[in-house]
Amino acid sequence: MSASDCMQKVIEWIVVCGSYTFILLNIFKQLPDKSMEEWQKSFFVVVETAVGEVEQFFTDATGEFAEMLDSLAKLSEEFTEQVQNSLMDELDDYFNELIEPLIEVFRELDPELNEIDISLVTYVEPSPIQQPACKGCRNYHGQVYGGNLLVCGMHPMGVESDSCPDWEADGGDLEE
Repeated sequence: MSASDCMQKVIEWIVVCGSYTFILLNIFKQLPDKSMEEWQKSFFVVVETAVGEVEQFFTDATGEFAEMLDSLAKLSEEFTEQVQNSLMDELDDYFNELIEPLIEVFRELDPELNEIDISLVTYVEPSPIQQPACKGCRNYHGQVYGGNLLVCGMHPMGVESDSCPDWEADGGDLEE
């Protein structure tokens, strides 16, 4: 439910309340002509009708508000997933591009650093030679940690065949 829909409902409620106010005023004008018992009956009918309309308004508004919150929750989940998928990859690439040249400079300055394994997390794209079954799979991780490639959660070392029983199509890039 959008803000304009909420405003429309509030305006409808105000119109309904205004209508009942007008009816009450007419009842008060006719007071001398009606007996007290008839006036009380008319008054209670108007009040009961107004209460029913207000209750129905808030019931409808609550349902529409719940739908709006559900839509907002789905939108925030999608946004979070997009940020997680794209921003984290971009940050990894950025830090790797920033840190790798610094490490190379330090290695050139101090030859003893070449003996120490300073492995950065790098990404390995699946190819026809290395991990062909993983091409286009959404579960593919492809990060190298300490010189070891982590293929995916189901098959950390990869599969030895050209197909994988757990292969799932990648959902696509954000740019599409």
